[in-house]
Amino acid sequence: MDEPVLANSLASDAATADGDAPGVAGAPDLHLREMRDRLVRDAAIAGVDEQLVHSAVDQAAAALAQAPVRSFVGILVERAVREQLGLPPRLT
Repeated sequence: MDEPVLANSLASDAATADGDAPGVAGAPDLHLREMRDRLVRDAAIAGVDEQLVHSAVDQAAAALAQAPVRSFVGILVERAVREQLGLPPRLT
């Protein structure tokens, strides 16, 4: 199953009202907020709606909510969202 389909199937009801990534307790909230801010900024430059970014982040995070290794959740979420929304890869 490809990543967007998996994310959609796992995240249909997992997003929180305040836009935080659900079920990512092992990943530092600060890093997820910074990643989300980066994606919103890059999406704005590319002309992508901010709400699409938030939705994609929530879905990708939900897909990884049960991952046994938590260290790379933020990186994997960012890569999945960039690919899904057609944003350029992060350079730094």
